Amino acid sequence: MAWQTEPNFGAARGRATRYAGRVNFDAGTLVAGFLVSGVGFVLFSYGRKMGRPPHVITGLVLMIFPYFVPGLLLMFGIGALICALLYLATRAGY
Repeated sequence: MAWQTEPNFGAARGRATRYAGRVNFDAGTLVAGFLVSGVGFVLFSYGRKMGRPPHVITGLVLMIFPYFVPGLLLMFGIGALICALLYLATRAGY
């Protein structure tokens, strides 16, 4: 019976390479992701404390979506749109 001395990571390495090609790891994108996620955390904490579901949901979305957006301007644009939707929902009485 032959034993393999090294594990076969061929399939996992292929997936990692495909994903790494789409992700942008420059400093601006990382800082923007932390900033947007930080605003999301504050909204999530406030919403939980005050019992405000729109703030909780918006906070969760702001904390999660930066991991899937590759660009700096796109990240800030989507974050601003989500915050504007929260503002409109709050003004409408939700």
